[in-house]
Amino acid sequence: MKKLLLLLLLIPNLVLADYDPSKSFDPSKPYKVLAPEGSDPKNVTRIELQCANAAGYSKNEYSAKKIEVSCLKQYGLIVYQENSDIFDEPYSELILLIFVILLFIGYKKIKDKRLLNEATAAVKLSRSLTESGKDRTDQDMIPGGSGEFGLDPKNPIPTNNVQGSRLYLSKLNTIKGAKVTYERCGSTTTDNLPNVTDIYNIFSKGELYATIYICPYHKKNSTLAPKGLVLKK
Repeated sequence: MKKLLLLLLLIPNLVLADYDPSKSFDPSKPYKVLAPEGSDPKNVTRIELQCANAAGYSKNEYSAKKIEVSCLKQYGLIVYQENSDIFDEPYSELILLIFVILLFIGYKKIKDKRLLNEATAAVKLSRSLTESGKDRTDQDMIPGGSGEFGLDPKNPIPTNNVQGSRLYLSKLNTIKGAKVTYERCGSTTTDNLPNVTDIYNIFSKGELYATIYICPYHKKNSTLAPKGLVLKK
């Protein structure tokens, strides 16, 4: 990066080192003559008069200026445009080049950072899923669980993936047979189990009925229901 920035700083010198203002001379703009250092002023004046006389034979002012400038250049004098525009040649190409390089650097930096963030997130997700796949059970209760089944985060209900959790929840009723609705409100972990546990609020007739815990990283859905709830068959 430092080398590239140094190159950007050197570009103006590289481009302007060989720049001759007379190459981009515009006869429609005013100009003045610059004599090389050490030139004899009288000789410079003589050359200017000689070139002006040569330009006098032209048909119009535009041609006259072109002839005069060409003559002055032949004698080693430099024609300088007093109102040179910074966007005239070669400045426009220089500015465009610098702009494109800076734009590319900015885009690449942003893109690399975004790709790095995505890769990091993918690694974390992969690691999480790998760890969550440990100790998968095919039983109705998770071995090593403790506390009230389904009502304690240390003893969650085992299900087979998130879709399995939804299927399990869709079969839940209250002990009086009333249908319930549910809402996921987060997830948690415990020190006695390796997998992440999802937290669901259960509602009956619009009121909170219970909070249950489900772990969707197992081989099958449990056929048991937490206390106060039943599973439809």
